[in-house]
Amino acid sequence: FVPAIAAALENGDFEAAAQAVKAHRHSHLARLMQSVFPAWQKRATGCAAGEAIAPVERTLEINQMSQIGEFRRGLGTLATVGSTAPFVGLLGTVMGIVNAFVGMSQSSASGLEAVSAGIAEALVTTAFGLVVAIPSVWLYNYFLGRIESMTLEMGHSTLEVIDHLLRSEEASHDAGIEERHAAAGA
Repeated sequence: FVPAIAAALENGDFEAAAQAVKAHRHSHLARLMQSVFPAWQKRATGCAAGEAIAPVERTLEINQMSQIGEFRRGLGTLATVGSTAPFVGLLGTVMGIVNAFVGMSQSSASGLEAVSAGIAEALVTTAFGLVVAIPSVWLYNYFLGRIESMTLEMGHSTLEVIDHLLRSEEASHDAGIEERHAAAGA
C-alpha cells in the first residue's frame, strides 16, 4: 500500500490515492485513509488556505482512534489471564499442601509417603499456572509493542498525507492567483 499511495500523492493524483485505499482494504494505513481522498476531492473551492484541511484532519484522527481500538480488542483478556494465572497456580499449591497435611493427619503413615501425593498435586498446579501466565504476558507485551509501532506509523502517515494535501492546496491556490493576474493583465 505504501508505495502505491506515495506515488499517487507525489503526483497529486487523489483519484489514484482513493483507488489505492480501496485496493488495500486489509492494510491498517489504508483503513486510516478511508474516506479521506473522496472528501478532499469534494472540498469547497475558494476556502482560505488550510481551511479545507481541518475536516481531513478530523477524519484521519477518527479513523486512527478506531484503528487503535480495533488493535487493542482482546488485550484486556490477555492481560487478565497473564496476571491471574500465577495466582491460580498459587491457589492450587496451597490447596495441594492442605490436602497433603489432611492426608497425613488421616493416615497412620508419616514422612514423605504421607505428603508426596499432595505436594505433587501442588507442583503440577503451580506449573500449569506458570505455563499459562508466561506465554500470556509475553504475547501481551508483544502485541502492545506492535500496537505502539503501528500507532506511530499511522501518526507519521497522517502527517505525510496532510503535507501532500497542503502542498496541493497551495499549488492550486497559486495557480488561481496566476490566472487572475493573467486575466487582469489581458
